[in-house]
Amino acid sequence: MIEYRFLIKAIIFDFGRVISSQKPVSLFRTYEENLGLAPDTINRIMFDSQAWQDALVGRISTKEFWHTIGPQLRLESPEMIDEFRKRDHAAESIDRGVLGLIRQLHGRYKLLLR
Repeated sequence: MIEYRFLIKAIIFDFGRVISSQKPVSLFRTYEENLGLAPDTINRIMFDSQAWQDALVGRISTKEFWHTIGPQLRLESPEMIDEFRKRDHAAESIDRGVLGLIRQLHGRYKLLLR
């Protein structure tokens, strides 16, 4: 019989939809209505873009991401983009269960945030 032993050196957590709770669909509907966008388009604009891929791997900053997609969201000025970004970030909430797990693992493992 072969015995496998694994040595865990670090645990990586993703922030979006792991540490932060998934935002309700109704929030995106409200955004779309406020911005005059067709239903079910905001997530495509935000997350199906090359800008999103570039931001995920650090080729561009989050601020550059928002300023790249802002015009597609009908945000016509840097100030409008920054206000929308702040509003979107304010809607984030932390998953308390995942936070509890992180607290249990802290000090026992290297923890990384992606």
